[in-house]
Amino acid sequence: QDQEITADQQAIATLIATGYDPAEFLNLLDVLKSADSGKKVFTWKKTHPDLDARIKLVKANLGSFAAKTNKQARQKRFKAWKL
Repeated sequence: QDQEITADQQAIATLIATGYDPAEFLNLLDVLKSADSGKKVFTWKKTHPDLDARIKLVKANLGSFAAKTNKQARQKRFKAWKL
């Protein structure tokens, strides 16, 4: 479970480095939470931290990440991409 928290932090860092809004990671966690909705017990719940705890942790740390979004990296990547 500690590794999953580290993976969440790395995912946010990757979003920032590639020019995406790190707050979008919360949307992913919300989708996972909605998919669970208490009706199913996914096997990943045995190895991953509680989604509410992950959401709370991401929200607590998001302020420090949000200002670091690298929009230029995203624009450069898309300009280099050709059909």
